[in-house]
Formats: sequence, C-alpha cells, structure tokens
Amino acid sequence: MAINLGNLRSYADINQRVVTSVIGTPYPSTPTGSWGAGWFDIGALSDKGVDESVNQNETKVWIWQGGQLGRILRSQFEHPFTIEAAEENAVSLGLARPNVSVATTGATAEVQTVTISGTGTAGTWTYALPGYGTATGLAFNIATAALATAISALLPGSLTVTVSGTAGTSYAVTFPTALGNVPQAQVTQNITGATGIANATTTPGVSGTNRSVVAPYSGMNLRQFGFDFTDGVVNLRYIVTNAEAVLSGNISRNANGIAVVPLTINPYYDASIGGFFIDLNNDPARGQGLYA
Repeated sequence: MAINLGNLRSYADINQRVVTSVIGTPYPSTPTGSWGAGWFDIGALSDKGVDESVNQNETKVWIWQGGQLGRILRSQFEHPFTIEAAEENAVSLGLARPNVSVATTGATAEVQTVTISGTGTAGTWTYALPGYGTATGLAFNIATAALATAISALLPGSLTVTVSGTAGTSYAVTFPTALGNVPQAQVTQNITGATGIANATTTPGVSGTNRSVVAPYSGMNLRQFGFDFTDGVVNLRYIVTNAEAVLSGNISRNANGIAVVPLTINPYYDASIGGFFIDLNNDPARGQGLYA
C-alpha cells in the first residue's frame, strides 16, 4: 500500500468522550449515532487521553540442537484501556469506588419556574440546562409529567426532577436535593400566540454534606463502556460490552494541577460479540480491508 499522508490521524477533537452504562443497555450501531438513554459521560479527561494496550503471556520455545528460538507460545490475553478522569463527579468516583453508598444531609432542593406569557396555540420551546444538556421540541402545552421526563433525561445516573403547574402556562421544576445549587436553565420559544417565555429560580438549592464509607474492597464493577474519537469527518468508536473499571493509581490533589482520577478499564471476553470490543468507524482507508 502506497504512502498516503491523508491517513495520518489526529484524534484531538473536543468531541472525544468516554461513556459508560450498565451491561445490557442498547448501544449505537454506527460511529456517529447517539448513545441514547442510560449512557453517561465520565467527564473531561486529562491531556493523556486514552491509552489502548495489549498484554499477554509469552513462553519461548528454544530448539535443543543449537539453541535457536523456534516458537513463541502466547496465552492469557488482555486488552486494557487507561484514562485519567479530570472531573471528580458521581460517574468517575463511582467507577473508582464501586458499590459505595452516599448519604446526603442538609441539602435543599432547587426549584426553577418556567412561565409562558400569552396564549399559545401551537409550536415548541427549548429548555437548556447549562452543564447537562438541552431538551428541544417541547410542545407548547406539554404535560407536566412529560416535561419531567424530558428534563430528567439530561441528568446523570437515576436522578429525576418533578414538575408541577399548569400546562402551557407555568411549570415549577423541582430538582433532586443531590444536585444542590443548579445552574439556571435558559428557555427559548417558538410558540404561536405566546408573547414571551422566562425561567426564574424561585428556591435556590443548597448543597448538603455527603457521607460515604469507602471499604477496602468494594466488589466487582462490571459495566459497558464507549470511546469516541474524532478527526474531522473521520469517526472512530469502540464499544466495550463487558468490562470492569478499577482505580489504577493515586487520585492526585495538589498545587501542581487539577485533581485527576486514574482508571483502568479491563475488557473481558464477550462470547456474544466474539471478542473484547467492537470497532466502529467511517474511515475510508480502513474500509479498504485490513492487512491488504
């Protein structure tokens, strides 16, 4: 195969991400499809990125007559990934400390109220929660339960909101106490008949005190993982359907930089896919056939 500098890949795009879910959560079938419900970002990573490595045991077989190397017998394969999470959040610390229960006391739930002025008859509006995501295409008169579902989908883990009020007029969104103080959501509308839309914090949230007991050994942490890499229009995605994440070094908190949580993700052989992980990509060079 001839040299083609167009095949040089620089996977250094802001869209890089590592996500995780419980085993069995549906995963995308393309390198650009949405991860969908149940998948959660580990968060920002350090500039070390993602290291993919291969480990195996080797037994060297030497020829008796002459002492030449005749064969290398390879066995006990593993294919780990190592990362450094640059966010101390529920996902990264949950991977480092599996099965640790957190109890929060003294927290106050935040309440934000969305008010739609005028009398809407058609159209939609958007609810953008900074740091979490955006719910789009909300009907002008969306039911309170449906709005609660849409906003809850933006939150990590199993956290959910409750919504009360009058459909099409006013919605009081109560966030879980675990989130403490929540950034104020930004709302925009394209509603026929509406004269405006606004969101205000009516009850500020207060972060409480979290208490958890970290045991010497917290049990297995079997999960699914996804890795996204982007180089312009070339997308590379790994889907690991059966793996365990473990804390693989020191959690650093010092004056030299931000805190990082070093993790090793160990894929286990999954008979349902016939290997350690799935490689999805739209790289035209790789589509010409491996080892051509």
